[in-house]
This record gives sequence, structure tokens and C-alpha cells, in this order.
Amino acid sequence: MAALAQSITNAAASAARVGLHYARVGAEFGRLVGAGAKVTVPSPGQLAEAQVGYGKFIATFQNGAWKKVTVREAGQVFGAGVTVYGFFLVGEMIGRGNLVGYKIPGAQSHGGHH
Repeated sequence: MAALAQSITNAAASAARVGLHYARVGAEFGRLVGAGAKVTVPSPGQLAEAQVGYGKFIATFQNGAWKKVTVREAGQVFGAGVTVYGFFLVGEMIGRGNLVGYKIPGAQSHGGHH
């Protein structure tokens, strides 16, 4: 019983060390990115403004105002969405360090399919 308790204690201590390490790395990375991008924590006023905007967004769908969107406005929203998606893809490529994709063990063989 004592061996089991010791094993659990050792595993918990190891997990805590790993978690603390990654928490420190994440905090340092966030600090560096935040300093470089001049990112700050939103103020209460900004949070309230975002909440009002979100409420208007939901109300647009509830009262049918979305049906009155012009083709130009829809095109602008679509263009903004494509831009955001493009930046997401570039970030993924930078994060994985490869243009093509992730290296997945066993992904080269299709297991006799085709």
C-alpha cells in the first residue's frame, strides 16, 4: 500500500513539474507576444462595448434584419472572413514549421486502400 501511495505521489509531483514548466513557458511567450504586439487586457468599458455588439449581432438574426444585407456588405464580410482564415493558415504553417502539413506516423501507407 505504501508503494502505491509513493508511486501516486511521484506521478503527481512529476505532473506538477511538467505543468509548472509549461505554464512558465506559456506565460513568457504571452508576455513576449503581448509586448511585441502591444496587447493589453481589455478594460471593463471595452468588455461592455463587446457585449453590446454581440447583443446587436444576435438581435440581427432574431428580428430578420440579416435579410436586408446588401451584396456589397455581404462581399465585405466574406472578404474579411477570407482574410482571417488566411492569417489563420499562415499561423498554422509558421507553428508547425512546414508548408505542407503535419508528419503523422503511418500516414504514408494507405493500408491497402485504393
